Amino acid sequence: MLNKTVIVTGGNSGIGKESVLALCKMGANVVIACRETAYGNEKPVAEVIGEIERLVPGAQLSFLPLDLASLASIRNFAALFTKRHAQLDVLLNNAGVLSMERKQTRDGFELTMGTNHLGPFLLTNLLLEHLVSTPNSRIVNVASKAHSNGKLVFANNTIETRWPYTGLSAYADSKLANIYFTQELAERLAGTDTTVNALHPGGVATNIWPDPGGIMGIIKRRMIKNLNAPEKGARTSVYLCSSPETQNVSGKYFHKNKPLLPSSRARDKSIQKKLWQVSVVATGLESTLF
Repeated sequence: MLNKTVIVTGGNSGIGKESVLALCKMGANVVIACRETAYGNEKPVAEVIGEIERLVPGAQLSFLPLDLASLASIRNFAALFTKRHAQLDVLLNNAGVLSMERKQTRDGFELTMGTNHLGPFLLTNLLLEHLVSTPNSRIVNVASKAHSNGKLVFANNTIETRWPYTGLSAYADSKLANIYFTQELAERLAGTDTTVNALHPGGVATNIWPDPGGIMGIIKRRMIKNLNAPEKGARTSVYLCSSPETQNVSGKYFHKNKPLLPSSRARDKSIQKKLWQVSVVATGLESTLF
């Protein structure tokens, strides 16, 4: 990864932070893309950068603000990045949320779908020209095994939130969207040397799981003790970002560095293509590169 430029969304905590650390150790020039203001138990991004620089002296590490729940923020990030960097070898779409209450993004989308799918969809498309012009570039999307419980419903050319709303269902729907997006983009990128793959990181103890407090909070904290540490959860992300074994692999879904077949619902081509069309309209893309 020496001299390769990598963007890691949500690189200030959890799996993202561990991915940044591992890639810095490999010599990559890593751009942490996250919100400027720390959220929940997150540390300020400047503190995270300081920690990594102490662990990896000479680390090539920088920060650019990005809020995936804001289309304007995504556009600003893409403009700043392309102005400052001549190449983009890897885009690791790692950041994600899980909201137990129904909330909206600044643009009026349901928060989980807006942040976990529409945000990365727009970001990737805005950076696609930079990626395709960089030899052997890669896009890595952190999805989840939860996608098997997802279901996408469309109404009035939009993604409809399932009713009654539950946080876990919304999360599963967004992760299913990640799989569809990966597969459709891989088809569109055929004939280029840019690849895109998705992965399940495993059950990982990160800040994505909200603390409801009370008895449910106690149960949640006990469950977390049985989950993997973020470092272990980052291994497949780092593998897909860096391994020579996956240089020419595209459109696949991985777990523990091995390709797996996603759920049968995730292989529905008609929904895959419908989601792309709806996402283009929702994010205001006038056109896509492919």
